[in-house]
Amino acid sequence: SDAAARLDRLRLIMIHGTSLSLAFAVPVCVGLSITAGPIIATWVGPAFQGSVIVTQLLLAVVLIRVGTSSANVILKGAGQHRLLAVTNATTAVVNVLLSVLLIGPFGLAGVAIGTFVPVVVSGALVIFPHACRRVGLPASTVLRQAVWPAMWPAVGLTAVIWAGLPFAGTRLVGIATVLVIAGLVYEALFVAF
Repeated sequence: SDAAARLDRLRLIMIHGTSLSLAFAVPVCVGLSITAGPIIATWVGPAFQGSVIVTQLLLAVVLIRVGTSSANVILKGAGQHRLLAVTNATTAVVNVLLSVLLIGPFGLAGVAIGTFVPVVVSGALVIFPHACRRVGLPASTVLRQAVWPAMWPAVGLTAVIWAGLPFAGTRLVGIATVLVIAGLVYEALFVAF
């Protein structure tokens, strides 16, 4: 599509690829992020509650990476390998430096922050906007047509989790059941609207 200068197809890849990627990642990442506390307490015990924030930050990193995966594909297909290589290398270096700086004051949460910040910055300020320009769409259009439709159903997912957690008990099976029901509600809302 890039070689044939088919902007219409590149736009479809950007919009639908981003939306569908997020439709699979949002229920998993948001659901696990919300239930990280109960899952960790049930699975390994309350002594590991400090890992909840680490889990949530790393789930946010996964969500950003998945959300920008179509943008990465667009840029690779357009021959923007140098941009991606420099961006990924810079992200990795900043990740290591921030992690080293933040592990002392914040422990493992500092390492997670050191990963989260450069991934968000590179995804939101470099990869996503460059891909939007490559397909000839304003970032606001892609956000409105691809990201928003995949994000707003998380409200339903969140409501089901908050309503269901008191009934889930302290067993992983109960929490998993709530997560499955919440995921089905999310997908129903995503597909319906």
